[in-house]
Amino acid sequence: YKISGSTEILNVKIIHVFLSILTCLLIYFITTSIFGIKPALFSLILSVFHPQLIRYTGELWSETLFIFLFCLSIYLLIKLINTKKFVFYGISAGIIYGLSALTREVTFYFVVPVCIWLFLNLFKKDNIKVVMLKIGVFSIFFAITLIPWTIRNYIISGKVIPISTNSGSNIYIGNNPQANGEFNFIMPPNTVWPNHEPAGKSKKEMLIKEYNYS
Repeated sequence: YKISGSTEILNVKIIHVFLSILTCLLIYFITTSIFGIKPALFSLILSVFHPQLIRYTGELWSETLFIFLFCLSIYLLIKLINTKKFVFYGISAGIIYGLSALTREVTFYFVVPVCIWLFLNLFKKDNIKVVMLKIGVFSIFFAITLIPWTIRNYIISGKVIPISTNSGSNIYIGNNPQANGEFNFIMPPNTVWPNHEPAGKSKKEMLIKEYNYS
């Protein structure tokens, strides 16, 4: 919006198209480096014509940006494993992985498995010093990327919150006794959900705004 000087939704959709194209290419390169050309072409075709990925492109959701950042971080991590010039790829992989976590916090909870995966792959080809340096550079710049937002959360809430506060509620929504695989907003018994209505806004005004937007 800032770059275009307009709040026209079409501007976002155009950017989503380019991000989606880049995501498909990243999927191709990732698959090529692991399985070879033929599986990569098959993966490319699947990603290009995947109905949900096509749908995301036209929606004002964070999925398109998140999937791009996550795929880019995986590509950079593979490069980190296969190169001796680890500074650039370690720094860039840490920053991009951190940005993907800030976009959708689910990535944050996989940083330890990612480091274990890095260790297992690096240990086969590098000495332990190089292995730890590569993992260290990635981890440090991942943390550096999150620190400004964590500080912001602490200033506002007085609590150390790395990204957001809705992890517990999301886990419960997906794993409560009534969960059926679809989104069903259910909170634990006796939970009081906070009121998110802006001060000075009535319920009627909020509903009118929501209706006009939709």
